[in-house]
Amino acid sequence: MKGDGTVVGWGDAWPGVNDIPPGLSNVVEIAVGQWHAVALKGDGTVTAWGRPWEGQLEVPPGLSDVVAIAAGLFHSLALRSDGTVVGWGARSWNQFQYDFGQLQPPPGVSNLVAVSTDHDHSLGLRDDGSVIAWGNPFLTNVPPGITNIQAVAASNNGMALRRDGAVLSWVPFSSSGQFGVALNDCIAIAARYDSAAAIQRDGSVVVAFGSGSSTVVFPQLPNTWSVALGNDHGLAVFAPDPPDVTTLQVSGSNGVALLNGDVNPGGASTVAWFEWGTNTSYGNATPSIAVGSGLENVSVSAPLTGLSPRVAYHYRIVATNSAGRAFGEDSFFHKRLITLRGASVITNECHRPFVDPDASILGEPFALAAYQFSSLALRTDGSLVGWGDNQYGQLNVPNTAANAVAIAAGAFHFLALKADGSVVGWGRNSEGQASPPADLRNAVAIAASGFHSFALKSDGSVVGWGPASTLPPDATNIIAIAAGGSLTLVVKADGTVIGYGDNTFGQITIPASATNVVAVAAGDFYGLALRSDGVVIGWPSDDPIPPIATNVIAISAGRFHWLALKADGSVVGSVDIPDSATNVVAIATGFGYSLAARADGSVIGWGYNGYYGELNIPQNATNLTVVPPNGEVDQDTPGVYTLTYGGANFPGIADAVTRTV
Repeated sequence: MKGDGTVVGWGDAWPGVNDIPPGLSNVVEIAVGQWHAVALKGDGTVTAWGRPWEGQLEVPPGLSDVVAIAAGLFHSLALRSDGTVVGWGARSWNQFQYDFGQLQPPPGVSNLVAVSTDHDHSLGLRDDGSVIAWGNPFLTNVPPGITNIQAVAASNNGMALRRDGAVLSWVPFSSSGQFGVALNDCIAIAARYDSAAAIQRDGSVVVAFGSGSSTVVFPQLPNTWSVALGNDHGLAVFAPDPPDVTTLQVSGSNGVALLNGDVNPGGASTVAWFEWGTNTSYGNATPSIAVGSGLENVSVSAPLTGLSPRVAYHYRIVATNSAGRAFGEDSFFHKRLITLRGASVITNECHRPFVDPDASILGEPFALAAYQFSSLALRTDGSLVGWGDNQYGQLNVPNTAANAVAIAAGAFHFLALKADGSVVGWGRNSEGQASPPADLRNAVAIAASGFHSFALKSDGSVVGWGPASTLPPDATNIIAIAAGGSLTLVVKADGTVIGYGDNTFGQITIPASATNVVAVAAGDFYGLALRSDGVVIGWPSDDPIPPIATNVIAISAGRFHWLALKADGSVVGSVDIPDSATNVVAIATGFGYSLAARADGSVIGWGYNGYYGELNIPQNATNLTVVPPNGEVDQDTPGVYTLTYGGANFPGIADAVTRTV
């Protein structure tokens, strides 16, 4: 039955049960027997169709004021508004008896509010919550205590739904259709022959096939409100939910930012898009993307180009369907910068064409990672450069780590997240910390600590390896993760933070102010959270966060000190910051030392510089390539000219710069 009052049928069409009567409309309820169907119309009349031989289509003339219907094997019942029941069908045919008295309740029963019928007996629910049965005498003995009932279902036994959600059943001589488990929080029931079904309040459907030993719990559905059983199949009706959405980490390279999100359509046709802009008012939207009408998460992405450097861009995913609109959490990112360098203003007086010999293209590192005494830089071409301690081969980057989009550092191992969602690990592997699961796919973020590692997947789940890497079942719908020496922190889609691990110093006791969180960082015995308003929250409170830690866009926690990168490119933290730490685009913290990548492509470091040369940053931490321009300018004609620069490592990235002659 559709919402417009029409009826659609499918399956075995014999003998005409799928031949819906022409013009049938205004239907408010349907019931199906073995080979016939009955429809109750909004005006209180009844229509029947299908097999006629047992009289099941012979609706009594003048039947009206019907408020409910039920269909059995070869018969039907109609409940009228005055609480009386009218039945028809079950006429003996071909020497078979079908009438066992199931058509009419005992004389004088007139206060019924619901009916149900099966092969040879019927159940009626009185307005006082009691139940009465009639028909086959083996099935009509309703036991004492069946009271306070809100619904009934007849099959080879009797079943009732109590007002408190408990399901009750009684079986005179068989265990067919019994659940075998106690059901105490249900909202609807159904029965057919030797099977029974119940909808639990969480939306799951429990079905018993035959005896209780065959009870099956079907996956949860959104807003399930009706269930029906056939001979060997069942149907559930659910109202669609508004879509469920999750904003995921931005990805992309070569001047393109790829906005990512997950959408669960909730059973209705859904479209999604991203809102984006330089603040949480957004002001821009990507084109709509159709994501279907299923019940599983669908990954959605949209590219952005033409972005400005050193600008924090906010974005969130939005989806809508017939049940409503849903908004993802706000997130933000910065464009990965490519700086083109060449000679400054030309002052040579000679009148001849020139080629700028000092032109260069520079792609600065857009990510840094450090933990103990080793550091790693991720360059814009996806290659990696390491320096510092190499006693476990952690600086020997494997070829399989090419095309990386994110990196993480453990005590003596590194991880690289690749563009295809796989993860590569190398370095010390004594506890399996550098060996991601072989089947790991769809990762969107990674984290590492002393001897354990994690990957956050696009579905919001977390995979861990190494000791102390198993998170509790509530680690779902995750959007960010961080690992420290004694703790692990995760951010859920609702902006809350959950901590796992040791709590000796209160390091996993999350403060109430840690709301609307978009990123976390973990040290040995403390945690940091970055809120969507740019404020940093820290705990425990022995070393409070200074008031200047606002308008922050990134955080990093070392073992015993921390840094925060502000939107203006400055850095604050729990240690002294050098004057050279300006125009910073990425930060990292190691064991007593700090690193910062600047917008001009340089990497600076400060703090401890011991035996392993933690601050001896190699020149190739940036990918600086000197290339000639492909255009010439005649200096005899002053003006502003555009010279186009090329670079094999940077296809598609902005490659033009103006020079004044």
